[in-house]
Amino acid sequence: PHQEGTLSAVNCYYQFVKGEYYFTMAFSDRRGTGIESINVFTAKTVLIVGQIYSLNQGYNPNTGGGAEYYTDLNNKFSTNLINVGELKITRIDVSKSIVSGTFWFDAVNKSGKKVEIREGRFDWSY
Repeated sequence: PHQEGTLSAVNCYYQFVKGEYYFTMAFSDRRGTGIESINVFTAKTVLIVGQIYSLNQGYNPNTGGGAEYYTDLNNKFSTNLINVGELKITRIDVSKSIVSGTFWFDAVNKSGKKVEIREGRFDWSY
């Protein structure tokens, strides 16, 4: 991720809300006039080391996970039941607020154009 301006280029959290766990990581390249961003998220899901989570929903799922890629708010690519991906947690330490893992996904926009995001990895404090 790269940043220009005042908005953070990286946002990551794993939080317990109303009896459920929610995970989100978002990172962006904000150089120049455009933006490129990736979001990976789970809802109502306890993250476990070694577990692989399916990314097969759009943004803000009721449960399970999803992913997005976008170049602007009008050109958003989202996972769905056909265009899917995977999130694998390789480390999580809730007491130290550390989460690490890998991911990949395929996503489509409203026009049916597809993107393939591959070999993603992260190691963040949240």
